Amino acid sequence: MAADSMVQLVSFLTAQQPYEIVGTPESEWVDFKSVPPNGPYDLSTHKGKFELAKDVAAFANAGGGLIVCGFKAKKRPNELHEVVEKVTPFDKKVVNTDSYKDVLTEYVRPLLKVKFFWYDHPQGDPEAAGHYFVLEVPALPESEQWALVTRGINDDGQFIKNSWTIPIRNGDTTAFLPPDEVYRLVNDGLRVRHGRAGSAVPAPAADRVKSREDLRAALGMEETPVLFFQSVPDHPRGLVPGMYADGGLRDVLNKQDTLRDANAFNWASVYRRPEPREGEVSP
Repeated sequence: MAADSMVQLVSFLTAQQPYEIVGTPESEWVDFKSVPPNGPYDLSTHKGKFELAKDVAAFANAGGGLIVCGFKAKKRPNELHEVVEKVTPFDKKVVNTDSYKDVLTEYVRPLLKVKFFWYDHPQGDPEAAGHYFVLEVPALPESEQWALVTRGINDDGQFIKNSWTIPIRNGDTTAFLPPDEVYRLVNDGLRVRHGRAGSAVPAPAADRVKSREDLRAALGMEETPVLFFQSVPDHPRGLVPGMYADGGLRDVLNKQDTLRDANAFNWASVYRRPEPREGEVSP
């Protein structure tokens, strides 16, 4: 059998039925950790601290999830994801929850209300004995995204000063927010979302009229009737994700054949391709 949800997995652990979890694949909501002698995360090293902070922040950025310690997962030749193949309960003394809290407090922003739980392996099992340790990571509200790790790490497993990274749980692995998205967040998204000084605001009506007249002049259409389609939100929430990415919105508008089906209008035509103007795209 396998657990198909966080609720079911926790119910198996609560009922001391860990073998029911064997066969469960890692996914966007669960990650399994076997336990070496120094615990699931060796917090005596920079690498161990980074891995803990990274895993927690990644789940927070992707809807929340569980980090379940005490199970060995392995990718089989015919499987897409790592799958639990063995229970590996362990002694509680290898995990100091206060140390885990200290690492998360120091290296994850914003502070997350991660919950820690211990579950017992059934007594009398000749094959295994010990406990299971679970970190329950809450989803980060959209208004507070994104969670970041306040240090990067090099190939030697050492922290890089004055660096940070934004991890995201992607299926059964962890990805990192690409530079173009970080650029968008820093320069537009966060300031607009939180209403900080310097946030983009809709132009006054008079300015919009002047902008349209300037555009007509630039196109040499001062005497030609023109119908403008213009959308300016009253409460902008930031730029569209992927605006500056390869294949993102800017590329789509500049390299399009159609934005809709054959019976709707196109922004592009054989007459004129869209051109960027003052940070916008104009046909």
